[in-house]
Amino acid sequence: MGQFDTETDAALMQLNYEANSEAPGGEFAEIIGDLLMLVGTGGLWAVTGGISNLALKVRKLAGASYGSNLIQNTVQESMAAVEGTDPRYFTCGCSGFFPRSGHALKMTFLTYNRNGDKTLDIPQLSGAYGSSMIEAMWWPHHYTALTQGVQTGHLEVGFIAAEHVVQEFSPELKRLFHLHFGKDNDAR
Repeated sequence: MGQFDTETDAALMQLNYEANSEAPGGEFAEIIGDLLMLVGTGGLWAVTGGISNLALKVRKLAGASYGSNLIQNTVQESMAAVEGTDPRYFTCGCSGFFPRSGHALKMTFLTYNRNGDKTLDIPQLSGAYGSSMIEAMWWPHHYTALTQGVQTGHLEVGFIAAEHVVQEFSPELKRLFHLHFGKDNDAR
């Protein structure tokens, strides 16, 4: 099973808050990701009216993205507390690229419950799709929150999977960048 420890709901909420608040620039990265999702679904041009109005609307889009992330996190964490699941990602503890990548992708849809057993991560999926549908409600009327929300939700789940892969391989990435940047800094 790995590194999972059963925690109380209050302790889980505190641990998740600490994990989410210690990554500098995390919200900026999420906003950029949401802007890329809008480009991918065609929503960016729908809400901005094209490239000429893009600069005028970026602030509104960034605010909507922040709001969407706030909704997504609130839905996920509150549902996880009620359901008794852990919203955190736990690394595999196995070795090899394919087993670790498979674990990261599998844990996009699964999480651990209070007993330490894997279960469907309904809170995470609800947060991804629900926040996407709510965010799509302010798009022009010929777009529907359901259609664009589901499309954007699919992309959001893809971003969650990519985030899990990065989290799985983050120790190696940190060593790689530390060694690379460390050599450059020594040469100066």
